[in-house]
Amino acid sequence: MMRDYQKTSLHDVALDVRIGILDFERKKKQRIIVDLDLFRFRGAFKGKKIADCLDYDAPFQYITKEWPKRAHTDLIETLAEDLIAFCLKMKGVEAARVAIRKPDIYKGKATPAVAFFRMKSKK
Repeated sequence: MMRDYQKTSLHDVALDVRIGILDFERKKKQRIIVDLDLFRFRGAFKGKKIADCLDYDAPFQYITKEWPKRAHTDLIETLAEDLIAFCLKMKGVEAARVAIRKPDIYKGKATPAVAFFRMKSKK
């Protein structure tokens, strides 16, 4: 069954982090690109102010300020799960989709990526 939803997106957040399992990946930071979709399931938007909207700035600040400080992370899946958990704690967010790409690892011949979608659990 399809449901009405609102989706607020943040695309192409590029940053350098310490990530990867291969020896050469452990020597220096590498670029990742993050895409994020925040969802809430409801009919037409009836808000009148910014507080009525889903906040894409909070995850942007989290990604760009906190992730570069992290110790080395082996897997991009770990970062994806971290961001999903962060987003699902946000006011109004009922589901989130996170995709992370490593565009430089194969020198333009391919781009490894992961994407996770998670709904807030009903309590």
